[in-house]
Amino acid sequence: MKKYIFLGLVLIVINAAKAQQLEEMQLDTTIKSAMLFPTGNQLAFPLIRLNTQEQLELHFDDMKAGYKNYYYTYQLCNADWTPAMVTYFDYIRGFNNNRINTFRNSNYAQTKYTHYQANLPEKNNGLTKSGNYILKVYTDNDTSKLVFTKKFVVVDEKITAAGQMLQPLGQNVFNSHQRVIVRLNTQSLNITNAHQQLKVVVLQNQRWANQTKNVLPTFIRGKDIEYNTENDFVFPAGREWRRFEKFSFFKR
Repeated sequence: MKKYIFLGLVLIVINAAKAQQLEEMQLDTTIKSAMLFPTGNQLAFPLIRLNTQEQLELHFDDMKAGYKNYYYTYQLCNADWTPAMVTYFDYIRGFNNNRINTFRNSNYAQTKYTHYQANLPEKNNGLTKSGNYILKVYTDNDTSKLVFTKKFVVVDEKITAAGQMLQPLGQNVFNSHQRVIVRLNTQSLNITNAHQQLKVVVLQNQRWANQTKNVLPTFIRGKDIEYNTENDFVFPAGREWRRFEKFSFFKR
């Protein structure tokens, strides 16, 4: 059984020079088990709602052990994960650089390490805009000493999104893949051109690496918009249980 996440993004298109897409990176090999997830749910997608008290938990291990001065900040991105051409004053309320103060050293493990964690956004650095974000973790309050980055999303719920999984009809994928139908309702938004104003991204199992995007709507019925084709949003399904036949032979 696969889990899917549907991200409906309303875009304002701005003509600008082509920028490089930002990806999750790990630049320090001594950092292990870097995780970012909603508070209390390690299996959930790193997503919080705008103007709520929701937070994300950041966890990572430093295998060099000992204490280091780790800091973090945020980078607002466009829908294609290129950096948004705005200053941090436009999307961060409070401090831009924040120190990670919660840590503990390993006690009983044979390998010594230090575990760091933080709940974010903190009260002194709230986020004021919805969108795609890159979390940057670095040392000594120096952003050039980048250690790793993580993606997360801040949403301002303006539309409703629903998905349905079906078996695809294509002969080559009939028994091996799943097809996803996405249905949106734009509610109070004034969408005049869904082909240009809406972008839908479908992730399988919370992985940005296999995202499907840039798909045009199949049906538009007033506020209801549907993405339903045989070739788009088709993912390898995998099988947790495989068919097994067992025969018993008895001599008479």
